[in-house]
Formats: sequence, structure tokens, C-alpha cells
Amino acid sequence: MNRFTRATFRRPMWLMALPFFGLASGCDNTSEQPTPGVAAGTGGGGASASGGAGTAGALAGGAGAAVGGSQSGGSGGSGAAAGTSGASPGGAGGTGGATGGSAGASGSGGAGGSAGAAGSAGSAGASAGACTPGAGPGDGKVFPTAGWRAQWNVPCDFTTNGGCEGVKPPEKAFDGLGTTRTSIGDTHIKAGGQTAQVIGDAFTFDMKTCNKIGKLVMFAAAPPNNSGSFDARDFPGSVKVTVSSDCMTSAAGLITGTFGDVVGTGSEAKPGCQNDCNTPMTINITPPVAAKCVKLELTKVLQLGGRIWWAIDELQTYP
Repeated sequence: MNRFTRATFRRPMWLMALPFFGLASGCDNTSEQPTPGVAAGTGGGGASASGGAGTAGALAGGAGAAVGGSQSGGSGGSGAAAGTSGASPGGAGGTGGATGGSAGASGSGGAGGSAGAAGSAGSAGASAGACTPGAGPGDGKVFPTAGWRAQWNVPCDFTTNGGCEGVKPPEKAFDGLGTTRTSIGDTHIKAGGQTAQVIGDAFTFDMKTCNKIGKLVMFAAAPPNNSGSFDARDFPGSVKVTVSSDCMTSAAGLITGTFGDVVGTGSEAKPGCQNDCNTPMTINITPPVAAKCVKLELTKVLQLGGRIWWAIDELQTYP
């Protein structure tokens, strides 16, 4: 081979080193690409689970920065920021707990039970017969009846045996005359009833002043032996007595008021009697009560029943 040829193919020493340097450089470049640095972004994903995971992402980002450069490290920093935002929802939960506690205050509504105290108003009914009585006539003497008023709760409406004209007005019950009396007679019979007496019939009288009463004596015929021209059988079967201290009588004779509890009862003296009904009905009120008005209400039809009236010839009131 000539000099030219040798010179052409002879390589200088500084060039001989180039292929080896390039090979080494290529291998090293493969291992040092910034791809592992992108993995620092994966560390940021950990931050979405909790604040603590965000911190781990930051550490991973830092590691990526050491290998691949500051770009990858920056991604790690964003992971930490995600952890911080995760902390704020936890704080909001505490506020919700406070709201729930305040709702319990509505339990104070139970205080409404005190309204039951209104039941005390019932005591007014028990005191319906309470008033301050005046001086009485003395033991064993009948109260004078001048000015007293009376009424039946059923309007009189019949025509037999003299009809209503013969038994009006109801004040005939205490006019002191054995030859007059009051009644509603055959009113119920005329209306289609089976008996002249009906439970609930009532006779009420107003004494105009407060009196302390302890006994009532009722005659169907003339006192003192329940005899005379009237039917001596005309007693109610049984009656109950209630009294009032606030009653009023209108100009038309209508008596209204508050009547309290039963203070006495009475029954026919000789149930079923026909010709020997010579005993009046006596109603004892024990203890005596102060009252202005007195009501006698039928609670039982007399034993004979049928067309027997409830009539009052005289009603005597005692202390």
C-alpha cells in the first residue's frame, strides 16, 4: 500500500477516541432522560386522598427533581397543595354538629302541660249553692213565701180536668191555700207519651233572697194530711234537689242560674197507695245549705204510673 493509501486510512489519535465516547454518551443519555421526573406528578395524586398523602407527593416530587430536574420537582409541589384543600371539608363538619345541638332546645314545649290547671274552674259548680243567708224564721217554722217565683221546665199543654188554667200560675205551690195547686197535668199524655210523669220534669222556685234550708215538705193535696178534693196520689216517684245562689227570674217568669251538685233526694211516702195516701213527701237536706233558688227534678216515675200527675198543692220550706 502506497503512502497515499496509508495516509488516507490512517486515523489520527484524537479521532480514535470519538466512537467510544459517543457510545458511552448514548448509554448514559438513556438512563438520564427526564421521564422519571414526571413520576413526581403521581405523588400529587396521593394528595387527593388526604393532606398526609399530599406531603408524600411532595417528597416524591423532590426526589424527581434530584434526578430529572426542577420541572418534575414543581409537580410534586402541586401535590402538597391538594392535601391542604382536603383539610377544609373536615372543618365544615364541625359546624354541622353545632346546628344539631341547638334543635334540642325545642323540648321546652312540654311546659304546655300546665294548662291542666284550668280544671280548677270546676270548683265553681260545687259552690253554686253558696251565698250568705239572712235570718231564718226559726227552728221548726216555715219560711214566708211572699214574692217567691216558680216555674215548670215543661210548658203546660192539656185540657183534661180543667186543663192548664186550673193549675196556673206555678206560684200556687206556696200560696198557703189547700184549695189550689200547680201541675203540668196530662201534657205528656197529650204529646203521645205513655205516662203523665216523665223523668227530667222539674219544678224550680226562686226565694228572692238567700236562705239556709234543711227540709222540704211536699203535699199533692191539702195539708196537713194530704187530703181534700184533689187526687192525693199525685206525687212524683222520686226527685233530686239542687240549689243555686246566682239565679235570676225574668219578668216573664223564666228562672235561670247555675245549679250545683245534688243536696237531697225524696221519694213517694207510700208507693202504690190508692185511698190512704195521707202522708206528704219529706226531703231532708243534710247538712242544710244556703241557697236562693231550689230545683226539684223527677228521677223516677211513681209506682202507679199511667195518667197519675205530678201536682203540688203546697211546698213548705224549712231551715
